[in-house]
Amino acid sequence: MNKLDDLIEKIKEVKEHLATLATNNEKFERFMQDKIQHDELTKQQIDSLLNNDNAFKKDLVHHSLLIERHENMFIKLLIPMFEDLFTLIAGQNQDKRGENRNEGVLVLVKHGSHVNRVDCKLPNICAIDIKAEDELRILGIYAFDSRSWSWDNISPLISNRCVVYGDFHVDLEHDTNKAEILLNWADENSLAPYTPNLPTSLRSNRIIDYAFARGINLDIQTHASNTTSDHFPILSVISTNIKKNVLGTIVHWKVFALFSEYAYAFWEKRWNVRNMDVTYDEYIKFLSLLTARCTITFPLDRYRVAIPTELRSFMSYVRALSFRALRTKSSELKVEMRCLRKIAKLELKSFLSRQLSLALRLRNTSSPISVSFWSRTKRFLKPSSSTIHVFVDSAEQIIREPDKMCELAADFYEDFFKKQEVVRPHPYTDSPLIEFDNKDENIPEVTLNELVETIHAKRKQKSLDAHGISNFMFNFLAPSDWFLLLQLYNQSFQKATLPVAWKDTRMILLAKKKSICSPAETRPISLLDIFQKVDAFIRLMENKIETNTNRKQKYCKWIVHTPFEFDY
Repeated sequence: MNKLDDLIEKIKEVKEHLATLATNNEKFERFMQDKIQHDELTKQQIDSLLNNDNAFKKDLVHHSLLIERHENMFIKLLIPMFEDLFTLIAGQNQDKRGENRNEGVLVLVKHGSHVNRVDCKLPNICAIDIKAEDELRILGIYAFDSRSWSWDNISPLISNRCVVYGDFHVDLEHDTNKAEILLNWADENSLAPYTPNLPTSLRSNRIIDYAFARGINLDIQTHASNTTSDHFPILSVISTNIKKNVLGTIVHWKVFALFSEYAYAFWEKRWNVRNMDVTYDEYIKFLSLLTARCTITFPLDRYRVAIPTELRSFMSYVRALSFRALRTKSSELKVEMRCLRKIAKLELKSFLSRQLSLALRLRNTSSPISVSFWSRTKRFLKPSSSTIHVFVDSAEQIIREPDKMCELAADFYEDFFKKQEVVRPHPYTDSPLIEFDNKDENIPEVTLNELVETIHAKRKQKSLDAHGISNFMFNFLAPSDWFLLLQLYNQSFQKATLPVAWKDTRMILLAKKKSICSPAETRPISLLDIFQKVDAFIRLMENKIETNTNRKQKYCKWIVHTPFEFDY
């Protein structure tokens, strides 16, 4: 009995110990649950901080690029130019009286700007005409006290849109008499004075460098910096629209068609379907070089609408009749010429109106008139750019070098488009294989008429592939060349092999939102080979192999899973 009592007491102790363990276990479980909740909350907060940090980094990179761009512009462009200009001015301003001993004014013009020098025999005056939408004339003047000319001598140089910069040696506020003479001359020529806020002369602490303008507004200020001259330079901004020398391109497709037909005999001898890759590479290289050779460039401002022959002859007759009326001074000819001129103007206006209506109707087609329509109207559309400036890699590093940007994008999209390993379940071992009745039949060959009709039904575009040619060329390719390409298509149907050059793809990357982004934030546009991309090939494939299901599955599977090589 004593042993039994001892056993019962020990059992009670064990129960109490187990109850204590259960209580501790419950506390530990509650502690772990609280810990998991706190960990999730902490993780969410850390993710939020990381996202904010990445956003701040991108904004910082964007602003640093802007700051660096402006800093480079000032350090590498403006400051050296000002230093050279100040050194030149300091070398000329050595006389104590402030006169220009060499008697000359220098005007620096940016390379590529279209300007004309205005003939002026007055010393210390330089005038140029800037070719803008509205022509602008700029005069540079150094007007010291002992000059040999007066203000009225400059009046013939003043135009409707004109700006006169210079050292006038006259303070418009303090030099009463001189200022009155100068302002009277400015009023006579409708010139408005524009003066900076700070003094420009270090010697007299006065404002004697400023500008006069007519028909235009400008901003002007003193550039108070270290200088070896006795004058501070002035900076001025003129708002005007500069004419851009926009170039257009045109391809002489008739020459292209004649030469491609002439070269058919050469390609007929060299065409070898067994060595398809080499033959096709040489052929597309020939087409690319021939297209480039038949392409010419011209300024778009010289583009004119082609006038019909009848109307052009009638206008020439009216012009000759007007010269005859001037020579003979005949009143009857003058009356007849005026009537005919009105008729010619009405006919020309009607023709241009019809051309505009036709261009609006065909603006979204591949016709030549749509090309001229968009080349003229795109200059007046609101500019929007999807250009990529820099890339941000996975380590948040900025990549600006073009070659490294291409390599980064190539690595990303090669990994993105690579073939994935898909594990498929094994079929039942007792299921029989599917046998098709026509599995041994060959795919019927394509005829030349089928190929040409399907090619002509395709909409032509001018986007270039990786080899520099477009399917717009199909309209002018010699018909005999399609006989050679027919062999290539039939070869691909029979043996399910494609030229290696069809895998070369030109890829264009566009930024989805920002110009500073990672490759994952870009939109790729792949321009495939025109002969591989053409819908005629796909339509012929569907038409010819739709009756052979087994070969169709094999052929389509080969095309889908063949990796493409991207040409950047």
